[in-house]
Amino acid sequence: MTSQRLKNAELNRWIRRLVSGQTGLYAGLLLAVSVLLALAGPFGTFGRGDFLHRLVYWSVLCVVSLGIAITTKHLIANFLPNLAKIFSEAATIILTTIIFTPFLRWWSSEAYPEFDRYAPDVLQMAGQVLVICMAISVLSHGMQLLFAGPGAPQEAARPSVRLARRLSEGFEDDIFRLSAEGHTVLVYTDQGLFRVRMRLTDAIEEMTGVEGHCTHRSHWVATQAVTGSGRKGGKPHVTLRDGSQVPVSRKYQPDLEGAGLL
Repeated sequence: MTSQRLKNAELNRWIRRLVSGQTGLYAGLLLAVSVLLALAGPFGTFGRGDFLHRLVYWSVLCVVSLGIAITTKHLIANFLPNLAKIFSEAATIILTTIIFTPFLRWWSSEAYPEFDRYAPDVLQMAGQVLVICMAISVLSHGMQLLFAGPGAPQEAARPSVRLARRLSEGFEDDIFRLSAEGHTVLVYTDQGLFRVRMRLTDAIEEMTGVEGHCTHRSHWVATQAVTGSGRKGGKPHVTLRDGSQVPVSRKYQPDLEGAGLL
């Protein structure tokens, strides 16, 4: 019975994250855009192949472009953590355009062998990709603001924590894990990894307002980030939404069990 309740609790947490977080937003937007593009057949694709062919073509482009955008965003957050949000977004758009344009040309040639006969040159194609990336960025941020409006559930709101002020300017994403590494605290966020020179105990104190637990003397995790638990080599751990496994020591195991996380 207890095991079933824990499984139900994990399922409920996952559903809440999917509905209220960016995962569900991006997945829904990706599916909708792929279908609309397949139906509309822009850039001369409507008369070339049936609907299924176009759906595969546009779905691949959507998935790859989103993957490139997310990867570049995280890299920028890791290597330029103090970059203002607007400049970080601009850099993400530019890098995505530079990386995605060659793939677009190659994939289009593979999907439509006659593409090279009517394709624009690389600069024209890059310009089109840049405009589309900018439009998607505006649409994505607009949808996030819409879902976070006055009528949004209170659970979706991110608490303002003091530790966020030590990260990049205008930081608004979730902090879901803290780990000590010497005299530095590794701060795991939706924007990527930040390193802050301070004690772990002080960092945890600055997370007041976010429900979380110490799993080990060197680790703290946010409750909402825990997606499961398990054992490796006979030692317990919790699994976070980014797939990482955080060890649980004997000292903190009863606390996590009481919270239904183990």
